[in-house]
Amino acid sequence: LKQRCLGVLLILQRLLLLSSLLPMVSAGRLNWLLHEIHRGRTASVRFSYNPSTATEKVHFTLGPYLQQSCYRPCLMGALQSLQLAMASSIVTDKGHSSSPHGNH
Repeated sequence: LKQRCLGVLLILQRLLLLSSLLPMVSAGRLNWLLHEIHRGRTASVRFSYNPSTATEKVHFTLGPYLQQSCYRPCLMGALQSLQLAMASSIVTDKGHSSSPHGNH
């Protein structure tokens, strides 16, 4: 458990460093997602690609809080890959505005 916590902290430190290179709104959104997941909030991520427009879409859905945080290496990897891609991409953050149920 101690090694997992250290691993999560190292990933968080790297992600925070990378986010300093991103536009403020996008970096803020990713930092907020990291914080929520680290606090124990459940989350899922979905990736899609539209070949006709050559655009990639990333969709995060947040759920309720767990009693304790859970080690989520794949989710942290998704956030890290998104931060790397955002540094060289045009980013549109739709945030809550595109949520039909207001649960994002």
